[in-house]
Amino acid sequence: MPSLKNHCKISIIRTGKDYRDLHEWIDENKDDKSVDHRSQKHFYTTKLKDEVSIKFGGKFGGAEAVSEWLFHIALDNLDTSVKNDYTYKHFGKRRNFFKLGFTPDDEILYDEDDLNEEGMEEEFCD
Repeated sequence: MPSLKNHCKISIIRTGKDYRDLHEWIDENKDDKSVDHRSQKHFYTTKLKDEVSIKFGGKFGGAEAVSEWLFHIALDNLDTSVKNDYTYKHFGKRRNFFKLGFTPDDEILYDEDDLNEEGMEEEFCD
């Protein structure tokens, strides 16, 4: 699961704000070993959406807070998917780079790769 630092860093890139309070709230019970913390706030319901919008909407804006909550959930699930990937577990084919694109016609474009440090720098440096 991405760390609080990484979630905040991505929020800054996306919105200019770190959303630290929101990310801490989403993961507030992650150290409680008696409960799977993702069973609490890591899925979409109208009730949770409204709670995020109300609780964080005054500070950040309701729709933007909801978007960051959903992005947090998506990143956590992507991280879990990568760690549980069949090709990774059985064949050692590690995927550490993912590209997603959304066309105006609602088509999702997707690609993945295994990049070394140099390849990552090439992708992320301007």
